[in-house]
Amino acid sequence: MKNHWILLACVALAFTACAAVHVGNGLPKQRPADLVISYNNGGGMQDQGEAYFIFQDSCVHDSRFQGHQNRWVCKTDPKKLDALYAQFVKDDVTSIRSENQGEVYDRGGVTLRFSHGGKTTEIIDAGSNFIVENDKARFARTSAGIVAFVEQGLQSQAIPVEIDLRVETGDTAVQACSVTFDDQQILNWQAQNAEPLVQVRTVYLLPGRYEVQGSAQVGQKWVSLHWPIEVSAQKDHFQLLLKNNSFGLQEK
Repeated sequence: MKNHWILLACVALAFTACAAVHVGNGLPKQRPADLVISYNNGGGMQDQGEAYFIFQDSCVHDSRFQGHQNRWVCKTDPKKLDALYAQFVKDDVTSIRSENQGEVYDRGGVTLRFSHGGKTTEIIDAGSNFIVENDKARFARTSAGIVAFVEQGLQSQAIPVEIDLRVETGDTAVQACSVTFDDQQILNWQAQNAEPLVQVRTVYLLPGRYEVQGSAQVGQKWVSLHWPIEVSAQKDHFQLLLKNNSFGLQEK
């Protein structure tokens, strides 16, 4: 297990991808005991990124967003991992190709890594490297499979969080309102929608630190919200207060 965390620390030093085009080493038919699979999505010059790691006995999701970081860990289901690995072998994922298209300014992107037996295959769609057209579907399927595997393993840790939107704008109508927790959209409403603005909603979030950002148009004026919060089993109810000249948040 110690070796797992050493490797994780080395890979997590950069959520953005390396610049070299991968050199595949193939995947054996049977899943190696020392297999490590990772997905890294970096935001270029933006201070955000997501990394997912699958080990034989554990999975890790690292998230970085505007100065704060979260790490969530769960156990690996061996049977489900075998099924995922069999799909990767079937898709021959290590033959997915990328091309270096020269200098590209401020492009983040995704890097996949498959490590076993002291060797690593990197599949890079980041920076100046782009997946070739014929391999884009396989790359998207492989990326989604890694992310979904880890996120499904973490589902049992999610906390139901109640968000109460209180509107105090008097006779001035709210024209639009949106709220995100990090990059997860919680609310996106416009007055022309058929449905009214829902003022109480429940979302499921993993425990950790989040940056709440929001904006609303009240009459002709826009107001914005930027608020760091901590979500836990004890901190699971928040109130958003929208007024004519302000948009705020408080824990209930």
